Amino acid sequence: MFSKFSIKAGILTFGLLIFALLAFSYPSDKTKNSIGDVLHSVTIPMLEIDSDIEISESVDDDLLIDDVPDDMVEVVEEVQEDIIIDKPRALVSVVIYDYGLSQKMSERIFETQVQNLTLSLSPYCETPSYWIDTAYRFESEPWSGLYVSVGDVDRQKDYGPLVIIEGSNRALNAKRLSDSLSRGIGGQGIIGYYDGTKPIKELTDVYKTLKSENISFSMISEVATFPSDDVLQSRYQLGYNESAENVAKFFAKLKKNALRDGTAFGAVPPTPLVLKYLSKWSDELYKNSIQIVPLSTLLDY
Repeated sequence: MFSKFSIKAGILTFGLLIFALLAFSYPSDKTKNSIGDVLHSVTIPMLEIDSDIEISESVDDDLLIDDVPDDMVEVVEEVQEDIIIDKPRALVSVVIYDYGLSQKMSERIFETQVQNLTLSLSPYCETPSYWIDTAYRFESEPWSGLYVSVGDVDRQKDYGPLVIIEGSNRALNAKRLSDSLSRGIGGQGIIGYYDGTKPIKELTDVYKTLKSENISFSMISEVATFPSDDVLQSRYQLGYNESAENVAKFFAKLKKNALRDGTAFGAVPPTPLVLKYLSKWSDELYKNSIQIVPLSTLLDY
């Protein structure tokens, strides 16, 4: 028979054997980490790509702006607008009269950062060459303004000594026209402002003189003063003391006419209210694919 000591020794030996087997089967955390390091150090070779595979460069025409992340929508819209404006729906010219008459008001025109404006030089501008050069520098187009009025003494008080008056001495009117032309050297042409309700022979004299000198001529008048196709005519002119509501209506009408006829132009003064609205209106035109262009562009259109 076995002694009690032998039985205990056998049990102890069996337990040590089992413990040793368990220790061998489950490696320590340190061993696990070292195995992981080895796996991460293995370089997996890249598959060789067949160079004959054709890669399509076409763009999916069905890609919609809804598929673009929200933070990129504005960027995509701007790109789309850039594409649209290459083929504008309509052209519009904005004539700003009395340009150069007041330095402060004239400088505010350029603060709007609206380009391709038509700047109508005042006959009474003291430094016409400076303002003509400045207009070109800010990517706008200078023209010379010429006032033509019905035979009324009070009208001459309003417009000054260079206004061409109905019924006035013909030689005197010719001199006034000549003075206006000499002050506008370097500009694109003459914009006439007529306040009558019917055509007068003085306008015909102006037209013939400009035609003989090959000078472009446009008119702002309530009535159609010329049947000729080589004279741009518009009856849209905004006054100095207009309300904000009337300013908004004026620009809305100009936009509507441009969309209806393909082109339109009108004259506005360089007041703070008008210039503030002009800046916002130009953004509205851009979104509607209507392009602001100089007056000479409409002549060639």
